[in-house]
Amino acid sequence: MTRIFGALVLLSTLCVGSVQAQYTLYMPTDLMGPSGTSLQMPILLDIATGMADLEGWSYGVCHDFTQLVPTQAINGSTTDTVQNGTPAGFVQIAVDVGSPTEVGGVSVGVVICLIGCATLPAGLGYELMLIDYDLIAPNGTDANLSFCDTAGAPPVATVVVVSGQAIVPTQLSTSINIDIVPFVLEFGTSAPVEQGGSVTLPMILNNSQPVYGFSFGVENDPAVLAVTSVDEGTALAGFNGGEASFFHEDLSPSGGTGFTLGCVFSFSGTNATLPPGGPYELATATYDVLGSAPLGDTILNFVETLSPPAPAPPVALRISIGDDSVVPVISSGFVTVEEGGVLFVRGDLNNNPGIDLSDPIGLLNYLFSGGIDPTCFDAGDFDDSGAIDIGDAINLLGFLFSGGGPPAGPFPDCGVDPSGDADGLACVDSASCP
Repeated sequence: MTRIFGALVLLSTLCVGSVQAQYTLYMPTDLMGPSGTSLQMPILLDIATGMADLEGWSYGVCHDFTQLVPTQAINGSTTDTVQNGTPAGFVQIAVDVGSPTEVGGVSVGVVICLIGCATLPAGLGYELMLIDYDLIAPNGTDANLSFCDTAGAPPVATVVVVSGQAIVPTQLSTSINIDIVPFVLEFGTSAPVEQGGSVTLPMILNNSQPVYGFSFGVENDPAVLAVTSVDEGTALAGFNGGEASFFHEDLSPSGGTGFTLGCVFSFSGTNATLPPGGPYELATATYDVLGSAPLGDTILNFVETLSPPAPAPPVALRISIGDDSVVPVISSGFVTVEEGGVLFVRGDLNNNPGIDLSDPIGLLNYLFSGGIDPTCFDAGDFDDSGAIDIGDAINLLGFLFSGGGPPAGPFPDCGVDPSGDADGLACVDSASCP
């Protein structure tokens, strides 16, 4: 097979130096896919800090043709923009689809600018090329790929060019794990949330076979979060005119704090599955963050220990694939809690440690006798109604002396107002809380 490489041949015949570690060609190490599918392999380059700019490069990528078949190779993002925002001045790519007995692969030669108008400076993760491979080996195969000097006709040397001199870079081989991709169930991420705020987390699935439904429980720390709703995710909008046939959540399960969820996408049998792929957003869960929640990360876990009302059994952690089900690989989620406002204890109007008779008296004096303004109005709002009135004083007296219910949170520990600033009551200072 004849290839015209022009400048590529020139690159291959230049004097080859021995400096290696400063220039590194490599490929990702974690690519995986089942037999009979295809995936895209990026070819990447690192140039160490302080090293000279590159004027061009050439290389071959070789593999076993009984395991992989290259179908296409295109410029990576770096090659497409390396000449002052435009593609390199010279690019010659050759893709040899090969046969089980053939040696070959993908080869390329690149000159950034034919008149020396642009170079590639030091940097990490330059994307030189993208190669599409069909995965033809049986599942359970590790298909090896390596940089080589035998691909192309004539064969292309693996070098980078600096000031007209060809240098052999460090070359890191890799492999593609040809196998069934596991089902992966995980939480999406969220921005940090303040005490007393709320947060919504998605639950995400990646799957290697068609999926008909799912079930799981999610457990959280009750001292930090309280689940308020669980809703269908965007992936379910394609079923039955916009929703799943069966989607049932229980926000007060036994066996722990959190929720259980069960879902069947469609009972009709038509368009009833999520095809292999992802990420798919199965559901979203919205939580209130307690005003007294400790700062830092709190963990959420997929579990199968939570039960809906008796006599229901614990909800299994399963992904339905029709007449059978699989246990997914799971990852914990987390929410980062940040300080959300002034800490206070509801009912402690006068900032003396604890709640006693002086607090309702101070509240009555403020309301009817021209008493001083509280430094934390929220502390006097017994029921967190958003207003201070005589009912708050009466309820506080009832709690202290007549067996009445306690104040709304935060109580009895210091915390922030769960209503935040939305209730219009200010809390400037509360000396009884740190």
